[in-house]
Amino acid sequence: NGVAIAMAYAIRYKAGFLLIDSILASGQINRYTMMDRERLMQKKNTYNTEYQSRIAWITDEINWKANDSLTCKDFDDILKVGIFS
Repeated sequence: NGVAIAMAYAIRYKAGFLLIDSILASGQINRYTMMDRERLMQKKNTYNTEYQSRIAWITDEINWKANDSLTCKDFDDILKVGIFS
């Protein structure tokens, strides 16, 4: 399922973005917070771009009516039938 794979990658990129953001925003001075900050900023921007592109693709491809939400369904499709119909 392409949408599920795109969602998995979107979650992965958002998690990486949030991790890098927390490293860059940290006030503690250690090996992880002082390493190549410019490269981390580039990675953060790349992850955010990839996340946004995956979310955009998902919103274009997903079938919003393929769920059980009553607000998304058209009530024209609901029929009253008997057991043997």
